[in-house]
Amino acid sequence: MSRPIPAGDYVEHFDPELAHHRAWLEAVLERLITHEPQALQEGGTLRMCFSSSCAMLLAFLKPGVLTGSNGDDQ
Repeated sequence: MSRPIPAGDYVEHFDPELAHHRAWLEAVLERLITHEPQALQEGGTLRMCFSSSCAMLLAFLKPGVLTGSNGDDQ
């Protein structure tokens, strides 16, 4: 991918029912895997940041789905 992926509008209005929204999210994950694979390594500090970032995105998209003080570890 050579073009930037606009995040603002997609994150604010993300709808998992829309194919082009899911395609955007897949493109973001593909770019992450390609350029920051260490973020997914077991035990790495970036992995913890990555999982927490995913949890924050999930909490934004589906409020109330994560519970407790360590909800991002679910």
